[in-house]
Amino acid sequence: MTFLGALLLASASVVSADEKTPCHSLSLGAMYKGAQVHVGLGARWAAEARAQAGNSGSDVGQIDASAYGMRLYRYFHAPTRLRLLMGVEGAATRSSASEVSYKTTGTALGAFLGAEVYATRRLSFNLDVGPYFLSTSVKDSGISQSGMEIVINSSINLYLL
Repeated sequence: MTFLGALLLASASVVSADEKTPCHSLSLGAMYKGAQVHVGLGARWAAEARAQAGNSGSDVGQIDASAYGMRLYRYFHAPTRLRLLMGVEGAATRSSASEVSYKTTGTALGAFLGAEVYATRRLSFNLDVGPYFLSTSVKDSGISQSGMEIVINSSINLYLL
């Protein structure tokens, strides 16, 4: 009887430990004017597709801008409440003006360091920062510009699995 009781107690502690382990397989997330889908590729790797879109008024009418990209994450340890991470990102950018013939295309390539903090087993907040190379060119002209910038990203994630 003691063996059976110990076995039940051990299995109960495994179940409750598993219930406390943060999810990390699949999440939907939100960031400023955007959304993302985050897919775990094991305990220490993840990939993410993200999209952002926005608009603003200017001297040449409303400017509409969008960015679509992919991120690859490397976590320093298996899932816990606080996960330190590093990663790389590549994105394509576009913008256009409503009242004039003005369109741009560009790229953003960067590396980042950050952390993901779990508020609950399925809800996390992410913050990262790093240098990004940004390049853009205006269509139908020879104008282009590129440079390095420090970029800060933040998001909230709801893990489904």
